Amino acid sequence: MQRPLYLLMWKIAPALAMGNTAVCKPSELTPQTAYLLGDVLTEAGIPPGVCNIVFGRGAQAGRALVQHPDVPLISFTGGTQTARGLIEDAAPFYKKLGLELGYRCELPMPSSKYFPTPEIAISPCTNHV
Repeated sequence: MQRPLYLLMWKIAPALAMGNTAVCKPSELTPQTAYLLGDVLTEAGIPPGVCNIVFGRGAQAGRALVQHPDVPLISFTGGTQTARGLIEDAAPFYKKLGLELGYRCELPMPSSKYFPTPEIAISPCTNHV
């Protein structure tokens, strides 16, 4: 996942600024960033229960959040295959969905004399992963 702290704050900050609570399920690939964000929010004086961070795999933790009757809106950044399942899980509840899909920067290129291997061609784009 690229820029995990940026993506979390991009979703959390507007919710909190408007007086809402937030429940976040970060990528299971970058849990430490979300954990540290929880510490920062606590130190900043955000009351318990205002911003909740749930850890786990999307198939279990994410699905439980999507299907929970008290979660009215889902904002998701990730792959299209995961989003397909999310849409199916949210549809029976008529949830509002915000989907940002295919959030990657790969640029596959054939080998050439300028880019001998595809890894070289995409490295400037993925060096922040």
